[in-house]
Amino acid sequence: MVARATQAIEAGQAETIVISFASNQRSAASRRLGGVTEDHTPEAQLETPYDPLFPLSYYAMAAQQYLHRFGGTHEQLAEIAVAAREWALLNPAAYRFDAGPLTAEDVTSSRMISSPLTVADCCLVTDGGGAVVLTSLERARDLAKPAVRVLGYGERTTNTSMTAVQDLTTTGAVGSGADAFARAGVTPADVDVLEVYDSFTITAALSIEALGFCGRGEVLDFIADGRIRPGGALPLDTAGGGLSYCHPGQYGVLLLVEAVRQLRGEGGARQVPGAEVAVAHGTGGIMSTHATVVLGVDR
Repeated sequence: MVARATQAIEAGQAETIVISFASNQRSAASRRLGGVTEDHTPEAQLETPYDPLFPLSYYAMAAQQYLHRFGGTHEQLAEIAVAAREWALLNPAAYRFDAGPLTAEDVTSSRMISSPLTVADCCLVTDGGGAVVLTSLERARDLAKPAVRVLGYGERTTNTSMTAVQDLTTTGAVGSGADAFARAGVTPADVDVLEVYDSFTITAALSIEALGFCGRGEVLDFIADGRIRPGGALPLDTAGGGLSYCHPGQYGVLLLVEAVRQLRGEGGARQVPGAEVAVAHGTGGIMSTHATVVLGVDR
């Protein structure tokens, strides 16, 4: 949506565009885990008979394959959830703000949902919403708050069901990230804050790797030793993410909101000092759609 809005503004088709999303899925109890119900789809014919939890079991298969192929452990993957909780403890708006710290053992010993993912590997179910406003740089510079520039963007749609996926350990984020960085004229080394969709711990792990922040098969070692926690070299999901902050069915717009807050210095206790370049990356469907946006302070 950011790409479409940016293109429309640059083409003179619009001056100001609002992108918004909101959901009351928790209070309405609208979230259900189950199979695909449309009988005519390949998913219903070829996958639902195996009774997967949709979408959890599909992401669990990706986690299982990654750990098997590259020799990692669930304890290493749990660092995604542990770090998210540390960020949430700095965010009074976070759903888990008062929940206390999380350990890798807490994650691995929590209730198994779909092997190897436990309940602590899975995002929250909450109400929530957000919005971002895009306009021309000239107009933005005349507004009350500092302008944040869209430096680059990229996207990929790779699949709908899992049936057609040859390798569950690599995603379309490789292409979307490469395009976004090329348009922005920056590299992962230039990024101060990374906001990626963490519907599950494996979603965030695969995204970090695919976006080029580390090499193939290296992400579990890369995120160790506090790298993605507060004070680490690569601050990740600084609001607490979908794992500990908020997850109203779709989290993408909130990635953008938090990235902008960090670049404006509005993060409060969780503010990353001197943040000038931020990346927001969304994952949709069954690791099906991938959108990367590079944002920067206005210079």
